Amino acid sequence: MTRPKAATELLLGEQAEAGVEISVLSGVPAGIRPGEVGVPVTLARGVAFGAAKLGTATFAWIQAQRTPRLVRGFDPELYHVAVITSGQYAVEQFGTRSVLTSGGLTVLDSSAPYKLLIGGTPATHVVLQVPKTMVPLHHRQVTRLCGHALHSHTGTGRLLAQFLRTLAEDYTTYTAADVARLSPTAIDLATAALAHQVGDTAPLPEGSRADALFREISAFILRELADPQLSPDRIASSHHISVRYLHQIFQRHGATPTAFVTEERMRRCRRDLADPAHTHLTIAAIANRWGYPHPDRFSRAFRATTGMTPSEYRASVNRPAR
Repeated sequence: MTRPKAATELLLGEQAEAGVEISVLSGVPAGIRPGEVGVPVTLARGVAFGAAKLGTATFAWIQAQRTPRLVRGFDPELYHVAVITSGQYAVEQFGTRSVLTSGGLTVLDSSAPYKLLIGGTPATHVVLQVPKTMVPLHHRQVTRLCGHALHSHTGTGRLLAQFLRTLAEDYTTYTAADVARLSPTAIDLATAALAHQVGDTAPLPEGSRADALFREISAFILRELADPQLSPDRIASSHHISVRYLHQIFQRHGATPTAFVTEERMRRCRRDLADPAHTHLTIAAIANRWGYPHPDRFSRAFRATTGMTPSEYRASVNRPAR
């Protein structure tokens, strides 16, 4: 998979000749070709913004297209909520094409092809990238909005557009604590604006954002189980939330982060110990495979959860039938 290369003050002609795929929407590859060779393009990469990502970009005379091939090659499964802060451009997705001017608002789906055309006056936009799991709306509801010029001069649309512009303008002044508080606000506001656009008048489910974050954190933990340094501090830091809030999220599901990690590690250790295909692996190797580099600590943890030592468990599940 080819990831996008950095592009700042490059000439479009040079990019076209080099075949560079740059990230029109801050981190998601899109093929680009110039409408006028020699016109500079400025790309400001996105920055982590809690569970989301915030980015700004300025372009002139470009045609960008996220093709099916690029979608298959890399899809972070995000909704791109973009507000145009100056200039204008045309956007197209799911058969809908719209022209957005300054103050315009739109949403795009990273999981489907789209096109972007900017000509004449350079255009600047601010993009909030939100994981789909963090938006408690049905996917079909959101795709109905993709490629449309959304209402941004009144109500929640106007509030969201103003909020995103201010976030981008003042981002360098925010502390880590500021980001931890502002990111949930940005995601909730984006969700509220999208829900209003589709006419969804039902209130968002109680704790919907926390539940979505629980799913995202759980998936992160499962990917990182082999890391011995996987701790509540690291989990919270990776999601730009406090350890206290992390515990609150897991308490809603009757668990703690540490217990969840231990349970999932032990589940995999028991599976490997019982698997005849892994008889060649020592108990220490299996333990190390799932984040326990110290055999003694693993044995104590295993006995505390299963009531027997790892060797006793392995012997019991692999005992030949009589």
